[in-house]
Amino acid sequence: MTARRTVAPVALIGLVALTALLSIGPALDDAYIVYRYVVRFLNGNGLTFNDHEYVEGYTSLAWTLLLATATFATGGQPHVVSVALNCVAIVLTAVSLNRLLRRLDVPEVGRYAALALLSVSFLYYRVVFIGLEFGLFALLLVAFFEQLFSGLGSEARRSRRALVAAGLLAGVVVATRPEAIVLLPAVCGALWVLGRNRPATSQLLLLAIPWLLVVAGILIWRRGYYGEWLPNSVIAKAATLSSLHDAGRLIRGGVGYLLQAYTQNPGLALIVALVGVRAVLAPSGQRDALLLLLPAAVAHAAVLPTGGDWMPYGRFVNAFTPMYVAAFFVSIGPWLRDQRRAAFGWIAVLAALYVPANLRHFEPTVTPVVGRFPGWMDLYRQAGEALGPLWVEGDILMAESIGLLGYAAPHIYLHDPLALTDRHLAHDPDAVRTVYGRRNWQYSLSLDPAVILLHHWPHQRRWNVARASYPANYSFWLIPWTANEPFRCLYGIVRKDRLPVYAAGLRQLGGRNVDRDSVSFPCAAGRDASPTPTAHSNPGRSPELLPTAKR
Repeated sequence: MTARRTVAPVALIGLVALTALLSIGPALDDAYIVYRYVVRFLNGNGLTFNDHEYVEGYTSLAWTLLLATATFATGGQPHVVSVALNCVAIVLTAVSLNRLLRRLDVPEVGRYAALALLSVSFLYYRVVFIGLEFGLFALLLVAFFEQLFSGLGSEARRSRRALVAAGLLAGVVVATRPEAIVLLPAVCGALWVLGRNRPATSQLLLLAIPWLLVVAGILIWRRGYYGEWLPNSVIAKAATLSSLHDAGRLIRGGVGYLLQAYTQNPGLALIVALVGVRAVLAPSGQRDALLLLLPAAVAHAAVLPTGGDWMPYGRFVNAFTPMYVAAFFVSIGPWLRDQRRAAFGWIAVLAALYVPANLRHFEPTVTPVVGRFPGWMDLYRQAGEALGPLWVEGDILMAESIGLLGYAAPHIYLHDPLALTDRHLAHDPDAVRTVYGRRNWQYSLSLDPAVILLHHWPHQRRWNVARASYPANYSFWLIPWTANEPFRCLYGIVRKDRLPVYAAGLRQLGGRNVDRDSVSFPCAAGRDASPTPTAHSNPGRSPELLPTAKR
């Protein structure tokens, strides 16, 4: 019996590690924004995207610092180290999930089933391998609740040290995702409202004090270093008072995003429904399951007023997969002890919904693509490598997609017209807010960029209104992708006085000078049709180029 209790979870955690390794895919372009910060930080340029410009263009301070530390320690490259860290995070999440369920007295058959479900959670893996902070985020959430329930257990099992650890972890969660600042207050409020084994004031203080110290430290540092209370990437995408008139459309977009994500992974919707119904019938009996779903509820509340999200795989739902799985088995835990037939029936229904939906996103490979995007967006990386050696200090490159390009050429001053790395634009009341950020072409063109790179040509159709010298003072280039997607290209727009400097780089990319009025979109290279892009081959941030299912 003891051997089985040891071998079974180890084998299942090994299965999680194996399926995670087989699921490694290329990171999205936005992850390379973080990688550029890491490279520049390790090169002594501070946590900056551009020289002498202190803007927090990444969302997760904790992930950025962890990645920088691991990159420095290993001597590797950030995009490779990121994959390794995310694999480790997935495995440690499985270990912590098993510990959490054991702490909450879920029978071993439930713990084994939970790990088995996690091992086929390919949508969760896809979100993690986007390359951002979600692997770390899920791990910290599971570890936080494991410590929280250790501290709030029965008198014999209660641990003051665990409560302090939970408070510290909750603070680190805030450093990982800014909206998580409301998580601990929400958890404490739920503990009182749900009424079973209400924590004493001393217990709440053990949670709150370390949390407050960590959060205060983060806010004070951010304000001092960047001059902001929130990351610029959050400010750029956030709804404001000026957008209240559009609140209905934004909320409809947010609701549509959540519905699409739950439709994509209907097993998670079943878990929410089951826990919700059981909570209505017996709220105190479902306290722990409801607490485990709170992080997802916080994320949903944050994404609703912003109109949703452009990234694939429903990250603001599927990133919380370990929490959903834990909530399900905590909810049916009593049935696993007393009504096994009913419990196994619910597990079978969940598996029938969950496994096929996730298997559709399983693209196994033993030679994962890391650092080279298998599609036309890799042109941005190639452009960085071609233009980097030619770049003149003081010139500005404006690009629609800044991650791969900026990572390939970390010394180029790169303007993001979607405001993630531009403080002025993020606060610009005249900028148009979208799920991608804020856009004001008049401001961006006023920076007089020497080179502009686009993958959505229609953006520039009315730039003559924003800048009197456009298009007369610019030269136009078509940069084709000639591998497996012949109908895609980048559009290069170069200030004519800088053409002698940068034309060689554009020609190195196979670019050719064209007349602006002759340019077609999509770039058809003499043909009229264009294949539908895929989620892997198109990580750009323009809605016109995203797959229909991701709009």
